[in-house]
Amino acid sequence: MTPIDQNRSGMRRGAHSARSLPVLLFSIALAACGTTLVTIRIDIGSFLSADESSIDYGTDPVIPGNGPTVEIRTPVEIIPTPEEINQVTQIEAVEIRALAEFRNDTGTATVSYRIFFDHTEDHIFDTTPVVDERVDLGPGSTSQTEILIEGDYRLMDLFEGDEIAFASEIEVIPGEDEENIAGRVELIELTAQITAARETE
Repeated sequence: MTPIDQNRSGMRRGAHSARSLPVLLFSIALAACGTTLVTIRIDIGSFLSADESSIDYGTDPVIPGNGPTVEIRTPVEIIPTPEEINQVTQIEAVEIRALAEFRNDTGTATVSYRIFFDHTEDHIFDTTPVVDERVDLGPGSTSQTEILIEGDYRLMDLFEGDEIAFASEIEVIPGEDEENIAGRVELIELTAQITAARETE
């Protein structure tokens, strides 16, 4: 099975990299002298283009019912690490929250949605996905899935770098219905909350 690359706009990968990520910063002083615990909330979803936050399936190519499994991938977006994270001395925890909507227009299928993060775009789809959600869908059905990822130590290492690569893919497994399958998976929200220690004078 050869994955299909989705790029409706023809936009260059990483074309948004000059933009600043929306960041909210909260802090409290710790008992240790000169140390502050900061919570940094990053709206990653607002940084993504339509090609990177949603995937249409069943239009190009057509996915026949009872046919082979199809994988479709988004372009890879390179996101610069916010300056607020570069100022911390140690990352204590990372929490990822996401809201994904599965909308199936025709046919019956099982659709998996996967989100990948890595230090670079090279071989990002060979890494273990941070998010891997599977939904069974019938004709005209819609399902929203809230996702919470915490305690993944790979994310702590990731946010300590200068940039983050993001990509997603879907896998469509047709059901036994002979009707062609078509629909969309859309990432409605994607945020990261980083808890870190920062030394202060």
